[in-house]
Amino acid sequence: MPLLEVCAAENTPKNTGVVCEASMLAPAMIIAVDPSLTWTAEDLADFYEYCITQIHAKKMFPLIGSIKGLAASDENDVTQTFDNGAQVFVRSGVYNWLLSTNTGGNCLAAALASFNGRRFSFIEIDIDGKVCFRANADGTFSGLRPNEMYSPKPTKATFTTVNMNNLFISVTPKEYIENSKILKQDGEDLTGLKGLIDAVLIQGTVPNTQTSIALGLVAECSKKDLIAGRTGLGAIANYIIKKADGTTVTPTAPATVGVNIVFTIPSQTAGSVLTVQGVSPSALLANNVEGIEIVNILSVTIPE
Repeated sequence: MPLLEVCAAENTPKNTGVVCEASMLAPAMIIAVDPSLTWTAEDLADFYEYCITQIHAKKMFPLIGSIKGLAASDENDVTQTFDNGAQVFVRSGVYNWLLSTNTGGNCLAAALASFNGRRFSFIEIDIDGKVCFRANADGTFSGLRPNEMYSPKPTKATFTTVNMNNLFISVTPKEYIENSKILKQDGEDLTGLKGLIDAVLIQGTVPNTQTSIALGLVAECSKKDLIAGRTGLGAIANYIIKKADGTTVTPTAPATVGVNIVFTIPSQTAGSVLTVQGVSPSALLANNVEGIEIVNILSVTIPE
């Protein structure tokens, strides 16, 4: 990009004839976006599936949906008043929004707080199904770039109100109006997108033996079982099992027994320790397991 003489550069206003009067209505959902992520017009052909892929790649994070409250504390445009009463425009005021939802409880509140202090862009979906994100000069798209986006503490329930989780966004009119692209959904509703569940491996309720191990899988926050009623979690390809020396153990004959995933393994020495971890969320998705990230490494001691 060349540098131009300031006084020689032209600032030509746009023409004011319009053929489209699209604007965003009240927000229904906000998706946080890794600021390094860009997408193309081709990705818009099935943007829902593109978002699913990026959620599992840890590049998109549905932050807050089912928005029930919007408190705008927009800054007034800044002007200067001279002694003779004349005013000049200095800059546009900044949009400031506090978005609230009565869903998610403390588990969502803790997840939202983990984004505080991090720099993310965002996609907005409104109550009419329109989608707003950034149109870049090179023809790609990305999330809108806020001045600030963080989660204030939840609004505590009272005897007449419910607990509300909150998200604050501050963004300039230039970014939100001039740099944005508004599109209409035609297909699966983006407000149906869900964030990944942080899942932890635990010792199963079926006893381990020298030739088999049993695993449980629960949500990290709620400790709710994630195995019963789900298909695909028992696949061998979803897990990496290793001995203490780092060599890989290849299980066979996976079986789902209630809230347990049971693997048959080559005979192990009593007292030895195996470690079990999950593959990445993207690899789980490729194995037809959607919406989960296994975040821990489980140590399994082989019994006598």
